[in-house]
Amino acid sequence: MKNIFLFAAALFLVSGCSSLPEDEEGSVKTRNKSAEFTKSGNLFYERGQYDKAVHFFNLALNENISIDNIPGIIKSHNSIGRVFIVKKDYKTALRNFTEALRISNQINDSQLISQTESNIGEIFLREGKFKKALAKFKKALSRIENNNYNRYTSLLYHNMGIAYKKTGDYDKSLKHLNMALEINMILKKARYIADNYYAIGTVYSKKGDYEHAVKNINSALEYDKKAENSYGIAKDYYALGRINKKFGNHNPAYEYYKKSYMIYRTLQIESEERKLLRYLIETALTINNKKEAEYYMAVLLQMEKNE
Repeated sequence: MKNIFLFAAALFLVSGCSSLPEDEEGSVKTRNKSAEFTKSGNLFYERGQYDKAVHFFNLALNENISIDNIPGIIKSHNSIGRVFIVKKDYKTALRNFTEALRISNQINDSQLISQTESNIGEIFLREGKFKKALAKFKKALSRIENNNYNRYTSLLYHNMGIAYKKTGDYDKSLKHLNMALEINMILKKARYIADNYYAIGTVYSKKGDYEHAVKNINSALEYDKKAENSYGIAKDYYALGRINKKFGNHNPAYEYYKKSYMIYRTLQIESEERKLLRYLIETALTINNKKEAEYYMAVLLQMEKNE
């Protein structure tokens, strides 16, 4: 699943800072620094450079702690936790989310509680505890007011859609994913529209509906290109490869795998490079392209030697 991150808190625009009391002026500067660190963390997260993302989210956390900015502290812990989810370090992710939830409960902020519960639910989802994940998502959703069309609501619906997909309830999965898509269309968030289309496409693939699977993944690709989301584009091409291979279309599958591999190589995400190399070797042999199969095999062997 394409992994999703939290945004920095909105900053107050202050004119004539020189007229502010010294401590208030310092607080504004610290919030600005925190926002800049969070922005950098989000940027590296999008690029799949997770160690750098954690570094900047920790810098933002330290700035928020230094001025006791409670909402900022909560959001920083959630941002750090989400990076560790995609790194598959669920213990560290849960530790950050637990701290975020503890503080959120102290200030009784229903939106921050909801966001953090959703993040904890995502850990359950990644661990294969689908019923526990759904229970956590439903609890988080119950805290959100009706018609509250924001990024966090769309993320909840998206996660619920993924959880229903994992349980094999494809109709409920599509219902919730389309609800997430509707919100993101209103918000005009290309990157997250792409995430929704991608997930919808994978559900149709599970249902054995090739036409709708390809149609939705192509829509994901369109919006990932609009968002200039290289990681998302690579995933879309990989998904198109997998879907075409599943339905016996080996030649187009091979071309999609090559496009995906080239992007992952450019991004220097070696785990994905290796995965695509194995698919390229397998598919090249299937279509009797032994020369390219041997080439990709040599590349894979060289990567393994360099470990």
